[in-house]
Amino acid sequence: MSFPKYDAYKDSGCKALGSIPTHWKVCRFHYAIEFQEGPGIMAADFHDEGIPLIRVSGMGGRFVSLDGCNYLSQEKVERQWNHFRVNQGDLLISASASMGTVSEVDDASVGSVPYTGLIRLWPKPGGCISDFIRALVVSDLFGKQIDVLKAGATIQHFGPTHLRQIVVAVPPLEEQKAIAKFLDAETSKIDALVAEQRRLIELLAEKRQAVISHAVTKGLDPNVRMKPSGIEWLGDVPEHWEVTLLKRIAIVRTGVAKGKDHSGKETIEVPYLRVANVQDGFFDLTQVAKIEILEHELERYRLAAGDVLMNEGGDFDKLGRGHVWEGQIDPCITQNHVFAVRPTGVTAHWLNRITSSEYAQFYFMTRSKQSTNLASISSTNLMKLPVVLPPESEQFEILDFIDKSTKQFDSLLAEAEQAITLLQERRTALISAAVTGKIDVRARQY
Repeated sequence: MSFPKYDAYKDSGCKALGSIPTHWKVCRFHYAIEFQEGPGIMAADFHDEGIPLIRVSGMGGRFVSLDGCNYLSQEKVERQWNHFRVNQGDLLISASASMGTVSEVDDASVGSVPYTGLIRLWPKPGGCISDFIRALVVSDLFGKQIDVLKAGATIQHFGPTHLRQIVVAVPPLEEQKAIAKFLDAETSKIDALVAEQRRLIELLAEKRQAVISHAVTKGLDPNVRMKPSGIEWLGDVPEHWEVTLLKRIAIVRTGVAKGKDHSGKETIEVPYLRVANVQDGFFDLTQVAKIEILEHELERYRLAAGDVLMNEGGDFDKLGRGHVWEGQIDPCITQNHVFAVRPTGVTAHWLNRITSSEYAQFYFMTRSKQSTNLASISSTNLMKLPVVLPPESEQFEILDFIDKSTKQFDSLLAEAEQAITLLQERRTALISAAVTGKIDVRARQY
């Protein structure tokens, strides 16, 4: 979709802004917009009740969220920070290196105090209205100027000093309203399309996982005779398959613990893999750390091609995730939070598919130690994982089917991700074009 341009333009005098409509004015940010950075508040000021404190974690939505917020003493706020309290319609942005996040103050958050690192914005008489300010601060015009001003800074954040140097283009009031209405309508359409693509990604990922799990637990023949697996949550399996425990077909090896005192002993330095290196279906080897171990310990911990590496835990999504080690680095060992499962009576790739299946993930979650957002599985419980075993020839047939199926799903997932990227790029371009006058939206009806 193309949009008309204005009849006449003038040089703004600002490289980031370029040419603007002749009847627009150019000024520094603080001549058009009022702003104020949150006060210096310490953890010692927190209370269980009182005046809500808006945190960075409450940013991101259309409106400020007070979920899980801290509180400040009402007496101290009234004495020291009363002039920082936010009003209806104020906007808040985070003074960090992360651009594009702006949230509005609504009835629920009126009177709250923004935490250190949040900047409050509100309209200045004769300057910019609130909805136009929102568009400005998420535009490339704003982000690129901030990036230039922050260049070379040790701490990547910005504040009032930087805002005073930013240049903006300010159209007449009625045009600001028209631009804000246009962007609200058009970005809502784009956001709806992005939401559809994200939902498609979720459905594709669920379907991908379901195909894998069905193949490794039921096989490929829909007419095969079934039998009870003996495990309630696993259900029936093909009659000619075996069900055994992991400890009977593999050796579970734990990694080396950090922090051992090797003072006065001969050591060697070797690469070792951490949880961050072991991803779901691949290894991230861009940063591999090294560790000092005793020379005789190398053979105990050394990885071999064909080992199935699995994470002991961490965040819930890291529990049991892993991949087949192909000897990419040798010698190489793992830290104690990464298991190396060495197959003895099963193919490595079949075992890897089993450990990443839904039924194995269910087993890990029900047998793991859990705390807030964290979980870990012990080597003892890992060894008790039930493993379904088709004949080896059937294992390869199923693995081949899974590889072909997942490639199709991955292609569709990549297309959906690319669609999101293009939509977000269009959203950014549209906002920047509107707030710099590159397109004329005055005739648009909404």
